[in-house]
Amino acid sequence: MSQHGEAEPDELEYQLYVSGEKDDKEVPVDAAVQAFGHYFGFAQEDANAYASLIVGLVNYFETCDRQCAFRAGQPLYDEAARLLVRERSGRLLKAVVAYCRHECAFEPGAPLYDEARQQIVADTSGQLLTEVLKRIAQDETPALVRLGWDTPKALDAFRDLYLYTEKEIWLAAFLSRLPDDPVGVATLPAMHRDAGLPDMRSGALPALIDTTLARLKPTPDGLRWRKVLEGMQVGHLVERGFDAEAVRRYRALPEAMKSDLFKASADWSKEAACRSVDALESNAVALGAALWLEGQAEEARTLWQGVSVTPGFNPLRDAITPEVTDKALFELYLVGDQTAVEPHKDACGNGVFRGGSLEGNGALFALARAAPAVREVVARRLDKAGYVDMAVWLRRPQAPYIDPEAVSFLEPLSDLIAIAPDMARTWKAFAEEAKARDEALLRASNGPGHVKVAGAPAQWAEKPLPEGMSAWPEDKEGPKPPRNLSKWIGSVVRYEASGKEATVVYESAEYDLAGEIPAYGLWVALKRDGRWQTPLYLGLQTHFPYVVTPGSNLPLIDGDRLRLEVQVREIDLDTITFPPVSLDYKREAKGLYLDIPLESLRADADGDGLTDVEERRLGLDPAQGDSDGDGLIDGVDPLPLSAYSAATDPRLSQVARLVLEALAGHEARAIVIRPRPEQPADDILAAIAGGAAPKGFRQTLFVVAEKDIFAGIAGAPFRLIVYSPTDLERLGRGKAPFYPPQIINLFAAPDGSAYFVNWSAGWVGGSLIIRCQKEVCKGETVGGWIT
Repeated sequence: MSQHGEAEPDELEYQLYVSGEKDDKEVPVDAAVQAFGHYFGFAQEDANAYASLIVGLVNYFETCDRQCAFRAGQPLYDEAARLLVRERSGRLLKAVVAYCRHECAFEPGAPLYDEARQQIVADTSGQLLTEVLKRIAQDETPALVRLGWDTPKALDAFRDLYLYTEKEIWLAAFLSRLPDDPVGVATLPAMHRDAGLPDMRSGALPALIDTTLARLKPTPDGLRWRKVLEGMQVGHLVERGFDAEAVRRYRALPEAMKSDLFKASADWSKEAACRSVDALESNAVALGAALWLEGQAEEARTLWQGVSVTPGFNPLRDAITPEVTDKALFELYLVGDQTAVEPHKDACGNGVFRGGSLEGNGALFALARAAPAVREVVARRLDKAGYVDMAVWLRRPQAPYIDPEAVSFLEPLSDLIAIAPDMARTWKAFAEEAKARDEALLRASNGPGHVKVAGAPAQWAEKPLPEGMSAWPEDKEGPKPPRNLSKWIGSVVRYEASGKEATVVYESAEYDLAGEIPAYGLWVALKRDGRWQTPLYLGLQTHFPYVVTPGSNLPLIDGDRLRLEVQVREIDLDTITFPPVSLDYKREAKGLYLDIPLESLRADADGDGLTDVEERRLGLDPAQGDSDGDGLIDGVDPLPLSAYSAATDPRLSQVARLVLEALAGHEARAIVIRPRPEQPADDILAAIAGGAAPKGFRQTLFVVAEKDIFAGIAGAPFRLIVYSPTDLERLGRGKAPFYPPQIINLFAAPDGSAYFVNWSAGWVGGSLIIRCQKEVCKGETVGGWIT
């Protein structure tokens, strides 16, 4: 049966399946194969061979799926999950992947590949090639292209596969086999192509299209194909923001071709034309916007004349000729057009997607999929109306930038699929320009940097255990801490006590928000003369690269030095997926300890109450007691990276409080259990609302926001660290996982009467509308999501 939709009667596999049943009863195999052959007019010998191959392929790939699909409920997954409780090195998962790649790869030398190749070459109808490729169309390996490359019906098969899967490898194969004079070859319908695919990002596929255009003959059929391919190229250029080049290329076309460039081709069926209407109209709208920006209003309107008119609010139409008041734009762009009740359909009956995303249902978020020229026209309207935040958002790159270094799936097929060198150079230059442009725009939109990034000297030395001392056994527990310790610290990983003195090493998410990855911060607390001293942060995260052993034959304290036995169990960042079913290690070792001078952990060069180790982790300045320069030293400053300003609009401070309530409310009820003290779940929420400070040691909140809205908060009973995206990138955090909540978007009405906020905390997020009357602001949740 089809993997990309409902089965069609003329599919070989479907007819073989149908022939095997009659009146809900199984038909004998010989009779079923005979009926299958009769339906297609195959000779009996061919029908037997084809049926055998199809059944073999079905069994082959279903067996591979059953054995290799790594998901809950699959025997291999459940067995691996059971074993991974003990075996955490990742070797088991590596073995599974290696087995599946070897046993299930459909390539020369693999089961059935050679048999399929032999029968495909002998099949003059081409049906078998298409059937085999459809069966395994989810795979894009070059071996599949080679399977039918030199068969008589390869062109038809590659065309069918492209229309069936919409994958670029089949378009590339089809174009490479297209004759210079494609007499009778129906042109391809226009389809949206994913600009994030490697061969779109590298420019390889557009270069191949230009290579094809260069060899097409100026015959009627060649010109028919030229129009379709030129439309693809102009659409691609304007989609990626190369407006000037798109306009130049468009204007260089013959007048007759220009007028029909974004219209259905005469040789398309009604189905193909309807399938193409959205892509064609999107390209026409985008090129029209590029012309409009060049001051060519009449030429733009000519292009837009054939575009379907959608009822309700249309941002581009309103940007050209304003239809609503400036004040109304806030609701229309962020909440949505509430007057549009019925979904709009085009002339073919296709539903027209009005827009919306996880961020919101308004017109702004639908424009994320629009071409840069369209977004720029709309951004200019928003700028004039005072919605600067929304205009900035529209101007930032909304799709993956083109990467000239992206690995191309065409490279392994370079002996079959040739790209002209000059075309390759041209499109690689476009790719390099686009990457530089998009990265610059992203940097500009990521907010200013505040953090002090200083090379942190290691507070410890990694050493082998003393000669003759054995490493702590992995299956052996360590000394048990007193039960009451969990009331004020996190998860204890090592405890040692003697008389009135004790030392505890524990994990905490105080500074290290690792999400679902077991990479929490390590701290040490010392009890001397029966009194616990202030805990000290080690500046290390579990698994990056060390794991503390629960016990050791080496005493934990030697004078004023901490001697902490560890194992290296460094998680490979490349293996982190969510949920983290299995994490691989890139380095492992045992029989080691860290020699840490306690004085280096206590050091506070600027005397601000935070240790140098803490300040380096947080991005504060270890040599400057007041990192943000607002007159409060870092140790008592509730926002040590955000300078307090008494001039802050009080409405904005209320907005900040409401946003914190949403973020901290999520944090307090998180389904991911982090090492933390026992405390009421709503302590931080109560503190935000003006109640008592949180009990226990967990008192730090982190937020990532492009715009710092917290400058008016003073006297908060917890520490709030506000990073910009630029800060987060600079900080690095030792490359260990760090997933703080984020304010993704914050849009304000020009008069400050309303705000729209998108926030995210990894696996959950939401949207708020905050409305202010005079100096009183109230928030309303208008959307939410969970993964």
